Amino acid sequence: MSDEQRRVAYFAHAVEMYKKAKNQSGREAFAYLRRFGADQYIYDMFELLHVHGTEYLLEDIDGYIRERQNTALQSAGKRCATRDVPPCFKTLDASGVEDFIA
Repeated sequence: MSDEQRRVAYFAHAVEMYKKAKNQSGREAFAYLRRFGADQYIYDMFELLHVHGTEYLLEDIDGYIRERQNTALQSAGKRCATRDVPPCFKTLDASGVEDFIA
């Protein structure tokens, strides 16, 4: 079996284990992994991941996805913080905003 075939087989195994652990269909699990780039991560990290058990694999995938989610939230926050704010809002402090929207 070539290295490529081993990677693909391991990837299929990883998706299968993930779908069972998360009680999802294969399609749902694959789409979720792909959404966060975990599909490429599993493929790229084959040499490290394949020597560990299923529990390690699942924890590692969940950790990777959490990290990607946190990075996305931080990026979104930075984008919001750098947007142009109307001058009338620049002078409001937190208490002024709470009074304004209450």
